[in-house]
Amino acid sequence: TSDGKVYYWASELDIMSLDSTVADDGMSFNAMHAFTEGLTGLDENGETINALAEDWSVDGSGLVYTFKLRDAKWSNGTPVTANDFVYAWQRIIKNAGNYAYMFGSDGANIAGADALLNGETTDFNTLGVKAADDKTLVVTLATKCPFFTDLMSFPCFYPQNEAFINEVGEENYATSPETLISNGAFILTEWEIGKVAVYEKNPDYYNADA
Repeated sequence: TSDGKVYYWASELDIMSLDSTVADDGMSFNAMHAFTEGLTGLDENGETINALAEDWSVDGSGLVYTFKLRDAKWSNGTPVTANDFVYAWQRIIKNAGNYAYMFGSDGANIAGADALLNGETTDFNTLGVKAADDKTLVVTLATKCPFFTDLMSFPCFYPQNEAFINEVGEENYATSPETLISNGAFILTEWEIGKVAVYEKNPDYYNADA
């Protein structure tokens, strides 16, 4: 609008899902980008930049990535923690999401992912993602993946808040503004399926000033 307060964006497609472990279409990804961030993101030139990961390092083998999370909050006031990534990554594989394959040798090459995806084991402790503490996420790869940090901006690698999902129920999660929380720049305030989604600025977003 002329006052610069509202931006309208039209799409020929509907939002199919706002659950990052389920969604597999471009419109849903666009909708999720507005209210959720992963470890990394993209700048205006399409280059990978820090997002929820304030910093990261790779060990000498090139297989172990250690991400240090910034102080960020979900829109219900709880902190974003390393376990939010562990939970979400295990959940997409458990639920056989369409992009679960991205965790294995066809994508990020995370240790243990192929065996879980192929049904060779059901022990999710074997998946190479661990929360060393609330702000430290350690990811171990099976083989080197030169574009690993680039992949971390993709929605299937987004975190999810386990306590919130348990509270609203897995079957209800991300089906309405009331059953969804944000860690990104905006908060979903209205969603009429097949018609409109409305977002408002998230005042608690770590980069709200930008």
